Amino acid sequence: MKLRRIVLCLFYLLVLLFSAGAEPFKANERVAFVGDSITHGGSYHTLIQTFYATRFPGSNVACFNVGVSGDTAEGGALRASGEGGGIWENDVKLYRPTAATVMLGMNDAGSWHFTHSKSEDELTAENERRFEWYKNSYSALLDNLASAGLTHITLIKPSAYDQTMVNPNARENLVAFGCGKNDLLVRFGNEVIEPEAEKRGYPVCDFNTPLLAINAEQQKADPAFSIIGTDRVHPGQEGHTVMAYEFLKFQQLEGPVAEIEIDAAASKPLNLMNCEIRALKADGLSAEFVYAANSLPFPRRAYEAANQWVPIEKEFNRETLTVTGLKPAYCPAAVSGRWL
Repeated sequence: MKLRRIVLCLFYLLVLLFSAGAEPFKANERVAFVGDSITHGGSYHTLIQTFYATRFPGSNVACFNVGVSGDTAEGGALRASGEGGGIWENDVKLYRPTAATVMLGMNDAGSWHFTHSKSEDELTAENERRFEWYKNSYSALLDNLASAGLTHITLIKPSAYDQTMVNPNARENLVAFGCGKNDLLVRFGNEVIEPEAEKRGYPVCDFNTPLLAINAEQQKADPAFSIIGTDRVHPGQEGHTVMAYEFLKFQQLEGPVAEIEIDAAASKPLNLMNCEIRALKADGLSAEFVYAANSLPFPRRAYEAANQWVPIEKEFNRETLTVTGLKPAYCPAAVSGRWL
């Protein structure tokens, strides 16, 4: 039984090590966030930059907004052509990137044909045309990024188009003959992005599914709710914060900012994680010290808009203090106390 338990533990450790999560950005990495208006006018990349600046202050990771409103996979491929001159010199290459993320597809999925197709066959034919166009352009984009010497590339499935919100104040819903715009985005993710990632060895982060999950849960009680917004396309601050959370979790960066464990009776630290303490004075009745963390917590104002949807504070922002060895009279609830 003991041997079986050990084998199972080793198995789950291997699963964890070889999970689909991406590596964090490396020190001095210059990351180009390639995208459309959701990236161009959004904030998920600035939240990611803020996290790296506070959690890894010496890493010097730099994130650059390389989104262009209205862009498609074809446009992204042209902007990453690497041929010298033209748009490449004034766009992606300008930032001297060593890494990139790619989130494109919202404009590739189109809109006009969902409201003007006169039959299901006509809609299906246009969706197929757009799918092939996206597939070929997306592959060319990744070829061009690789040719430019970028070795750390993360693919992101497009954020969601809200085709389930029922709100008279919302923009016209792009759904026809049982097929909606987000259905095509999901297909882009499953049949283009996933195969490209597998072929090239790139990690894939999914923004679409988590946003849809929040919508599905909230729309049970309020059909007019949307984490995206009334235009059904561009997530607001809450949506972008959810996206940043998903990306940082995908990079397996969750964990406490710092941890302190002190034995007050012995007047010594038992465990220190990502911090140091000085001038410790403890006698079993109290403990006093000067605390210096090696990192800062993620600023609350940066994430509080979405803390009700995703557990950013719990998973990323804990500073934990545990004191043992205090006399019970001074700690009536337990021998050790914990303050978050």
